Amino acid sequence: MFRYKLAAVAAATAVTAGLGLAGAGAANAQSIGEHKAKPSATVKRASYNYAHLAIRSVGGGNYSVTISGHATLTSVTPRNFSISLYSDDTWFDENLFDKNWMTTFPNGDFWTQFTIDGDTLDEDWGQDEVYARAHIWDPALGSFQLTTNVVTGSF
Repeated sequence: MFRYKLAAVAAATAVTAGLGLAGAGAANAQSIGEHKAKPSATVKRASYNYAHLAIRSVGGGNYSVTISGHATLTSVTPRNFSISLYSDDTWFDENLFDKNWMTTFPNGDFWTQFTIDGDTLDEDWGQDEVYARAHIWDPALGSFQLTTNVVTGSF
């Protein structure tokens, strides 16, 4: 019994001092009902962010472009994301199209679709390589970008 009380005192002291405990003492200290302290500093959230680009022909020289993904956000505000479509070239990447002032879903998911003509996607001779960037804004984290996969084709 004394060992469990000592472990609880050590855990409480470590939490107060901002230290972590590892091992059996820490597990026992939590298992006997000690109150777990909430972090006082800002904690970086675990994130799983991604963006995906899909392009498919809809006929008449036009293409459906879909950009979807997920951004780990602290909160969602209106008009918090935009996308830019780029050519992936050797010397520089040309901006092909922008769509602005959209809002992510409350859980951080985003999705947009638009139709664009093949002449816009036909950015060079031969095979065309196109990718997109999602520009995301979070009130606590600021602005960041998610880059999609590259789609290759003759548009």
